[in-house]
Amino acid sequence: MLSQSSLQEIKMAADKPENLVFLTEDAFLNFFIQKDQVSFKKSRNFFSKLVGGEVKAFTTTGVILDVAEELEKEGWKKEEIIINLNLILSTPNLKINFKQTIFEAIEIYENNSISFKSAYDLAVMKRMKSSLYFPENSDFKKINNLKVWSDE
Repeated sequence: MLSQSSLQEIKMAADKPENLVFLTEDAFLNFFIQKDQVSFKKSRNFFSKLVGGEVKAFTTTGVILDVAEELEKEGWKKEEIIINLNLILSTPNLKINFKQTIFEAIEIYENNSISFKSAYDLAVMKRMKSSLYFPENSDFKKINNLKVWSDE
């Protein structure tokens, strides 16, 4: 067990901006898809340290969108994707920009037959109080109360 002073040193070091680790989509995909055991073990080790507070990390909405898109391409079931997106969002010591919007996108995704990217776009539209989109979009056509913008 670490002493109190060791724990304090780890916390102080982890809070320094230069010690924040940016996570790309490969960090998550190596962990979820496990095509390569070496990469999987490295990701598993990193996430173990992240959850344990030994490191702190951050990622972006774009990375989350890329992860969801890749899992969809891999043929994952929507339920599995949702579980894993929620797992990412609840990971301790991981900062994500626009996290609440991603949660809203998950809810839209869960309740509609659309891609996660479209669900995220719809969550942003909802936040912006917009019901217009341009140009036509096959996923958006499936959502009631949305219209294609036209100047006609």
